Amino acid sequence: MNRQFDWAKGSIPPWGCLLAFLLPFAAMAADSTPPAPTAAEVLASAKTFSVDVDQSYTDAPGVSLPFREVAEFLLKAGGLTEVMNGPADAEVFISANGDALSKEYSDPTGTDQPQTCYSGAEMTGYFSVRGPRGSSKDDTFSDEFDPPATISKPYAHPADAPFSRVQEDFVVEFTKLAFRAFGIKVAEAVARLEDTDPLLARTPQLLPCALCEIARRQAPGALPQLLGALKSDNPDRVAAAARALRILGDSRAMPALVDCTVWAPDNCSADNNTMDDASSGEISSQENEKGELAPWPEILSALCSLYTPAYADDLIRALGDLTLGENGRARRISAAIVLGGKRVAAAVMPLLAAANSDDNLDNDAVGAAAVYALGEIHDQVAVPRLRELARSTTVGGQTQEAISYVLQNSFGIAAP
Repeated sequence: MNRQFDWAKGSIPPWGCLLAFLLPFAAMAADSTPPAPTAAEVLASAKTFSVDVDQSYTDAPGVSLPFREVAEFLLKAGGLTEVMNGPADAEVFISANGDALSKEYSDPTGTDQPQTCYSGAEMTGYFSVRGPRGSSKDDTFSDEFDPPATISKPYAHPADAPFSRVQEDFVVEFTKLAFRAFGIKVAEAVARLEDTDPLLARTPQLLPCALCEIARRQAPGALPQLLGALKSDNPDRVAAAARALRILGDSRAMPALVDCTVWAPDNCSADNNTMDDASSGEISSQENEKGELAPWPEILSALCSLYTPAYADDLIRALGDLTLGENGRARRISAAIVLGGKRVAAAVMPLLAAANSDDNLDNDAVGAAAVYALGEIHDQVAVPRLRELARSTTVGGQTQEAISYVLQNSFGIAAP
C-alpha cells in the first residue's frame, strides 16, 4: 500500500524512526575514540626508547644543558633500552629555549667602572613522548633566575649566564614522569649515584627529587637510608636528606639532625625573623651559585618539623654543651632556634643561662639566639633576668641588642 506522508502535519516515515533510534549510538561510537595516552602510560608499556633534544639560547652559542643525560639515565633506570637509530617504543622529544638576563653593576670586577653582566637567565620548554598509539600531551616547563644584587664573578657575555639555574623545573617534571612510569626503582637508582658523578654535578636538583620521592612513598628502609645520607661529606646530599626526612616525618631522626648542625656557616646567627620562621615552620631554603641546597636551613626546617616534647631534653643539653668549643656554636644556636620556635617552656632557664654571654663572638652569637628564643616563648619569668643582663657591662653587643629588642617588642618594656 502506497502511503503519502504529510510533513507539515508532523508525520514521520518508518525509516525516520529508525534513523532517530540509531543517532545516539552513532554519537556514542564517535565519542568512543580512545584518548591520547599519557606520557607515563607510553613509558610504562615500552621496552625501548629514543631521545631527541632541541635546545637553543639567544646569543649564547655553545651552551648545552644535560636534558639528554637526565632523560637517558632515568629511562634506563626504569628498565628501558635506548635505540640510537630506528624506531623505538617510546620516542621522547625535549625542546628548550633560553635567554640571558642582564643587570648593570657599579663595579663588578674591581675596575671602578660600571658593567652590564649577564648574571640571570630564563627558560621555557616542553617535552612529549610518542608511542604506538600517538603522542602524549606536551608537558611544559619554565624557570627564571633573576640577576642577584651582588656577584662574585663577571658574567661578561650571554653565554656566561647561569643557565644551569633554570633547568630545575625540567628536572623536577621529568623525574616526576619517571617516578609515575616506573616507580621507586628510579629514585633508588639516583640515590645510589656517587657524590662525584658528573650527572649530579651538572644537575644538583636531581638528588633532592629522588630522596624526597623515597620519603613520600615511605619506601622500606627509608629512614636508615636517609640517615646514612646525612653522614655524607657532600653538602648537597646532606641538604637533600634533611629535606626528605622532613617529608618522611619520623621524629627518630632528631638526634642525627642535631649532630648535623655543624653544617651551619661559621658566622651563623639567629634573630627575631629566624624565630618567626622557626615558629611557622617556614624556614626558607638557600642555594649557592651552582643551585645546590645549603644544608643548614634544611636541617633547621626538619628539626622544627619533627620536634616532639620527647626531644626537649636533648635540645636543652645541646644548648648548654660547651665541650665542642668554637665548633659548638652552630649546634647551640640551632638548639636555641628550635626551642624558641616550638615555645618550649622548660627551656626558659637554660636559655637565660646561655644569654649570659660575653664579648667572645661565638658566645655572643649564642647569647643573642637565646634571647630571641626567650622572646618567642614569651614567659614573664625571663623579664627580671633580662633586665639585669641589659645593665651588665660584660654581655656581648649582639646579645645586648637582642635584649633591647625582646624587652620592647615581646614584653612591652623599655630596656634600662
